[in-house]
Amino acid sequence: MWLLISGESRKSGYEEICDEVNRIHQEWGRVRKRLDDTTDPDLVDSVIYELKSLEKRYGFLIKKLKEYKRSVI
Repeated sequence: MWLLISGESRKSGYEEICDEVNRIHQEWGRVRKRLDDTTDPDLVDSVIYELKSLEKRYGFLIKKLKEYKRSVI
C-alpha cells in the first residue's frame, strides 16, 4: 500500500517491476553465495529450492516488463 507524502509521486507500474527485478537479482546473488558456502546436504537442497523460486519470479517479471513495453509502444 502506498503512503503518499506531499511532493512524493507514485512510481509507474514499469518502475515498480524494474525495482522488483533489481531486488530479486540482488537476492539471487546473496542466495547463490550462500549455496557456495553451504555444506549440509539438507541445507543445500533448501538453498537450491530458494534459487529456483527466485529464478521463476525473475522470469515472470521479465515477461511482465516485455508485455508492458509492448503495450506502451
